[in-house]
Amino acid sequence: MRPLELTVRLAATIFQVFVASDTASDTLASLKRLHGLMPYFVLKGILKISNPMAMIRGVLDLFLARPFGGQSLVQR
Repeated sequence: MRPLELTVRLAATIFQVFVASDTASDTLASLKRLHGLMPYFVLKGILKISNPMAMIRGVLDLFLARPFGGQSLVQR
């Protein structure tokens, strides 16, 4: 696949998810809420001394963890 074709497909997907779909406003609100939960300053400091893949795995574990059988941060 050519880079231009990938760019067009990515742009079309982003448009569909965040603009054209019926649930676009809900999806955007969820993305904003998730963005507010991310401790970017702390992640930047950890990334300097850590393995990037291990850090990404740890962040995903944090957001997908279901403490005591409840909802994960992503589900909230």
